[in-house]
Amino acid sequence: MFNLFILMGKLLPIFYLFLVVLVIFASGKTIQVDAKTCLTAYGCPNDEYCKERCGSMYNGEGECVQWPLIPRECRCYYHC
Repeated sequence: MFNLFILMGKLLPIFYLFLVVLVIFASGKTIQVDAKTCLTAYGCPNDEYCKERCGSMYNGEGECVQWPLIPRECRCYYHC
């Protein structure tokens, strides 16, 4: 029984040191979660329509783009 108390007395400071090191390293790290950006596209008669529809339907930002050989489209970027 006496040997158990001696062993615990020797291991307790090591355990406290481990906890202090763990807290120091854990407190220095920040976790950042980025929201994923989604995209939807639809026909674009004009820039104002694109921005208004994207903002009202998806709470995002829309822009009209013109690709070669493809009609103008509104590309709406929003957080999913």
